[in-house]
This record gives sequence, structure tokens and C-alpha cells, in this order.
Amino acid sequence: MKHLLNIFLLAVVSLLAPATSAAQTTPEPTTTEPTTTAERAGVTTLEEALATITESDCFDNVMILAARGMAGRGTMTEGFGRAASFVESQLEALGYKPAQGESFRIPVTLSCIVGGEECSFLISGLKEGEAKPELEIEKDFVPVLGSPELMARGEPVFIGYAINSKKEKWVDLKEKSVRGKVVFAFTREPQADDPKAKTFDGTDPTRYSSVQMKAKEVLDAGGIGLVLVPDPGILEQEDRPMPGMVPYVDSRGSGPSLMKSPQLKLHEIPVMSVSRAVASRIFDTDITAYYHSMNKKKKPKTLTAAKGVEVLLGVQWAAKNRETFNLAALLPAAESNGEVLVLGAHLDHVGFDVVQDGLSMVLRPGADDNASGSGALLEVAQALSGTRPQIDILFLWFTGEELGLLGSRDYCEHPIFPHKNTVAMFNMDMVGRTDAKKINIGGLWDLPTWTKLIKSLHQRIGSRLKMDNQQGRDLYARSDQYSFHQAGVVSLFFFEADLEGNKVYHQPGDVPETIDGAKMSEIAKLFTALVWAVAYEGERP
Repeated sequence: MKHLLNIFLLAVVSLLAPATSAAQTTPEPTTTEPTTTAERAGVTTLEEALATITESDCFDNVMILAARGMAGRGTMTEGFGRAASFVESQLEALGYKPAQGESFRIPVTLSCIVGGEECSFLISGLKEGEAKPELEIEKDFVPVLGSPELMARGEPVFIGYAINSKKEKWVDLKEKSVRGKVVFAFTREPQADDPKAKTFDGTDPTRYSSVQMKAKEVLDAGGIGLVLVPDPGILEQEDRPMPGMVPYVDSRGSGPSLMKSPQLKLHEIPVMSVSRAVASRIFDTDITAYYHSMNKKKKPKTLTAAKGVEVLLGVQWAAKNRETFNLAALLPAAESNGEVLVLGAHLDHVGFDVVQDGLSMVLRPGADDNASGSGALLEVAQALSGTRPQIDILFLWFTGEELGLLGSRDYCEHPIFPHKNTVAMFNMDMVGRTDAKKINIGGLWDLPTWTKLIKSLHQRIGSRLKMDNQQGRDLYARSDQYSFHQAGVVSLFFFEADLEGNKVYHQPGDVPETIDGAKMSEIAKLFTALVWAVAYEGERP
């Protein structure tokens, strides 16, 4: 499995995710030879299964799932898709089959806000003989969340970051350069990834990063529209616009009126985003090189397009259902009796939490929440691969947990196995931080026989974890096991304990380099022991 993991790390994540600081550097793949899938197929005892779960494997899984190239795994984003592809590749290597149909991906339909039929971005007046580009929404351009439904047409000008700050000695917008024009600008601010930068608070975003601030500055300087271009620090791919825009999951059913909310509403000019590749065509220059040159010289620089070049941008919003997915893999019983044990973890995180950050494009990698649970569940799948339990075991990686348990709710509304046949559901969410010796298993408060079983397993495997199963009541309804609990299924929540002690919860600092792989492996082992007792030894507390 780890041979494939290393290949995936090199071929996908490293190419898509440039390291921008020491704390975000993707590590070299491990050179330690792991146990092979063929060898693991000989597992016949719990002790043999537990021996395959290691600190280094847990850590490596998180390093991949929370790498910058995954862009925080926001629901409905390409980063989530890349994370899902990694999980699928590991399941295939371990010999797992889809739980339903021919794909691990189980469709989930969500209500979204998207660009309307009249949402457009057009370029005219390029060099003679150059074909007019056919630009595709959500691929080459996207409307920026919060933009009013307006249209603008005019001469383009690229003015750096759309920042005017005398304090920081950075002035991009001069009225004579932008009045009556469509202004192009990079996301964020100068030296945004340089921890040694002495301006703009280094790696901590200032108000100048926000799209609201940029749009206001452009409007005040006389610009008629703003086109944001993702800087290489947030998106290495040249051919993609700003991530996290559309489709935008409308979990509260607000519809396009959400664009007028105080957290998102932009000033009265249309705001869109195009890829650096599109911007390079418009200005007939390498926009990435322009970015690096400007940052190196630490001074603004204006780009103008050739005479006669014009752009037209029109923003329109619409509500539309879009399809995403959960992942589902099955470990079949030797002789199925119809019963199933469900094991889960949510794969999504908040990514670029645009509402929370005022469109400042701050990445939240989600290493602990929940690359740790997803990576630990992969280790459980590895430990059990090639075995034949007494009942079916269903592995699920959910989407949309951060938006209101959307993926698990959808599964519970359309279960693969009837809930009456589901013996229990065990969920792992955030298992890689806080006190290295603590674990909380939520849901045991009214289940004394389950508590007794888990305590006996804790002693049986010699776990070093200290169980605190009284706390976490306020968190129980906030993770995916709660959807199964509401459906009448015994549902347990394996959690790291002491959320208040996790200072990087939902923060940019939740990076994979500081995850506790040892704690992950200890929790995954206790989780696996419980799975073994129920699915292999017939325990029914």
C-alpha cells in the first residue's frame, strides 16, 4: 500500500502543491519498506491486525490528505476530488470493492449557488490571427461570491494586488491608470507566504487581503470592474480561477440572496476571477513571471494590454442542484447474514472558508479535522484487508460534514444496508491532537454494556490511552455518527478529547507537520479492536 502511497504523493500532491513556507513543505516519501498487501492478507488474529497500524503510516496519510494541493478539501472542490482519488487508490491497492455499483463514489445531491446562464467573460481585440478564446465557466472563469449582478466592458489593466496602503508603502491604484477600466489584480497581498516579511504582517492576512477591500479600492479609484487572478501561493495550476467560489453549497437554502449578506456583499462593481493562463493571453505576458518579479522587487508594477483589447464580464447568480459524493467500500462477510457494521470518517474540511474570512483566501488545511480520522480509517481498512468477518463491514468517507453532516444525512436517507440490519456505526473525527494519552468516545453515556466491552478491549490490547467518556456531549451532534444515531443505530464517536485545548481547530495552523501520528495509531488500534470484537467475534453488547 505504501509503495502506491509514495507514488501518489510524488505524482499528484507535490506537483499540485508548492511549499510556501517551512511549515508547509511536503516531505520526501518514507524509504522504510512497509508490510505488503499480500502479506497482510494472512492476518488471522486481532493482534496481527493491530501490528499493521503504525505511527508513520498514520502520519503519512495525513501529510497527503492535508497537503496544500488538496486545498483544504472543501465540499464540491477539486481538492476534495483529489483527496477522494487518493483514498480510492489505497482501497483498490488493498483489494476492496465498491459497496454499490462499479464506483466507490456514492452520489450525493446538494443545493448550490452557481453562475447563471448569462454569467459570462469575453475577450475581444486580441492579436490578428489569434483565435478568440472560448472560455468555460467554472474552468477558466468564475463569478466571485458576493459580486452584484452587474456587467462591465472596457480596457483591461493589471495593477498588482489592488491595494493602496501608504503605511505599507504599497500603492497599486492610481486614478489616472484605472478610471473607466476593468482592473485585474492578484488575490491576497505581497509576500503573503513569507514568514520573514516585514510588511503586511507577514503570513497573517491583513484587511488588504479581503476582496471587499480590493473592490472598494477599485471602485474609489474609478474602476468599472474587478477581475481577480489566483496568486501561485494559493493555486499552482495556471489554468484554474480562484478556488472555493462556485458551485457554492447553499446548506441553508438562501438562494442567490446569500450574495447580499453582510459577510459576502461586495461594492457596486462586478467581480470575477480568471485563471493565470487567461490573464496571460489578455496581457500577452507570463502572468506568473510578472507575479514573481513584482514580489522579488517588492514594488508595484502595472501591466496594460495591447491597443484594442477589451474584456466583458457579466455576473449572474442561480440556484441549482449539483452532485458530489461519499466514498463507500465493502469488506464482505464470509457468509453474509444481512447484518452490517458501518465505519466512517468525514473527508471534507472548510478549505478556503470565504464567509468566515471575508474572501481573504486563507487556507485551512484540516490536518486534524479530519484528515486524521480519514487517514486512520484507511489504516483500519489496511489492517482488515483480506480478512473475512462474520458480518459485512461498510467503510464510508463522507462529504459535507462541515456544512451540516450533509453526506451522512444523505446516506441515512438512502442507506445501502437497512438501518434495522446495522449493528452499529463507529466514527472517527479529529484523532491527532491535544493530550497524547487521552481519548473520548462519545455516545457511551447511556450504553453501559458497550462501555464494559470497550474497557475490556482497552485492557486486552494494552492501550496507553486514558479514556474520558463523560465529556463531548456538546460535540456529539456535530459529527457524522449523529445522523445514524437519529436513525436509531448505536453510534459511537471516537475523538481526541479536550477540544478547547486544540488551538488550531479550524485555523490555518492545522497543518499536517504537527499531527500526532502516535496518538492516531493508538486510537485506530482501539477502534479496530472494537470492530474485531463485533464483526469477527460476535459481540453484541
